[in-house]
Amino acid sequence: MGAKGGSADQIEKAASKPDALSTTQPLTRILAMLLGAETAMFLERVMSKIKIVGVITYATGLTRDLLDPSRLARDPTDYVKRLLGIVWPSFAENVPVDRSEGKVQLTTLVVVSLLRTVLMNRMANLTQRFNQFIHTSHRKTGVTSLVSEAAVFIVAGAALTALRQHATTSLAVVFRSRLTSAVHSKYFKHSAYYHISNLPGRKAIPDADQRVSSEVASVATRLTNLVALLVKAVPPLLWFTYRLWAARGWRVAIVPHLYLLLAYEGAQRLFPKNIGDLYRKKAMAESGFNRGLSRLMTHSEAVVSLGGAAREKSILDELFSKVHTAAIDLHRGTSLFGLIFKIAYSFGCRTWLTCFVMLPPAVPVAAANIPAFYASTRFSLQIMLEMLVGNGNLLTLHATAMHMTGSAKRICTLLDTLDDLNNEQADRSTGTMRPGDLIEFANVEIQTPSQHMLVKDLNFTLARGESLLLTGHNGAGKSS
Repeated sequence: MGAKGGSADQIEKAASKPDALSTTQPLTRILAMLLGAETAMFLERVMSKIKIVGVITYATGLTRDLLDPSRLARDPTDYVKRLLGIVWPSFAENVPVDRSEGKVQLTTLVVVSLLRTVLMNRMANLTQRFNQFIHTSHRKTGVTSLVSEAAVFIVAGAALTALRQHATTSLAVVFRSRLTSAVHSKYFKHSAYYHISNLPGRKAIPDADQRVSSEVASVATRLTNLVALLVKAVPPLLWFTYRLWAARGWRVAIVPHLYLLLAYEGAQRLFPKNIGDLYRKKAMAESGFNRGLSRLMTHSEAVVSLGGAAREKSILDELFSKVHTAAIDLHRGTSLFGLIFKIAYSFGCRTWLTCFVMLPPAVPVAAANIPAFYASTRFSLQIMLEMLVGNGNLLTLHATAMHMTGSAKRICTLLDTLDDLNNEQADRSTGTMRPGDLIEFANVEIQTPSQHMLVKDLNFTLARGESLLLTGHNGAGKSS
């Protein structure tokens, strides 16, 4: 361990080590200034081993980047944030309507989350009052008021849930529309839709049609869920942590967070690590099967005339077997993930926290104070459960982001490849095309995107008003 107050060089070296977490470098600098560079790096390495730190870091980083959308595209390898940067609406004034679309839905999600936090807080207070009521001798007074208030809260909760679902679904439509527009603007430029599936080697993207359609829709929905989970988690998590701290002290307030930390550390070591790859393999298998069906429909006349039905059936059977295998593998992975999640969080947390809250106090409670004690206990349990819901939403947010990384990468790869194609075609047009009243080809070569030579040294001149007939066998290059 180094002495306190390391030198500036040590601090800079500690904060810029390759194995340091980039998202926690500001914390590293502060620790280095207070404890010394070596101590700061030791704590940084310890924190990097604690998996819940990754969840907190991701959630805080995502919140910061969404508040400042210019940061979303800073890391080209963070594919989820890159796509969020494309679909995220602008809240600035005097922006085009298509860039501001989605503001209403996001604002609605934030307002609903705040109102739901207020509602859950009122319901926790109602639970406390109800427990005091059932432990007192005067049970007839006030029951109507409590029941009426509970009915109002039930209706309000249902209305807020419906409003949140509507805003989420509407936002998913906006995100899909914006992401589709971004892809289409590149896909139909310079005939990129033709070139992208015929590029040489591994550069080709044969399933571009699937990425443009079904995968864009899927990714847009998951991006929406990511934002909705973040908005849904933060307000109740912060508020109920404060309420429990004020009511029972910081030792009790950290219990739900401590349980989630321990449960998450254990569960993450048992969770299957290849869920994202399984989703990607299933998407690729589905894409291959769909391409096989499309190819059969395109060449159905030739297949029938040549009696190739048996051969085509065997090809489609083999492609579908890959879909079937990928679907089974994905189902097994997600089922195991769900089982561990339910044991660690959905059922385990409630059981353990209920036992903790219901433990008898160290100091005996006077008989006159027993109703208040039980009411306070139920109140604390209700608040803890709301904190766990908030923590659970953050964990789900992080898992969603990790699982969709493969799908997001496929869309980003498509966009990058389209950009390269469009830039290449633009450069060629700039160097070979000149304006004028004459169409003239001089020593032109025509190649397919796979570099197959169709025509060499093409020369002809066509003046305005003249016509020219091109003839040739199939595949000679007439269309090109």
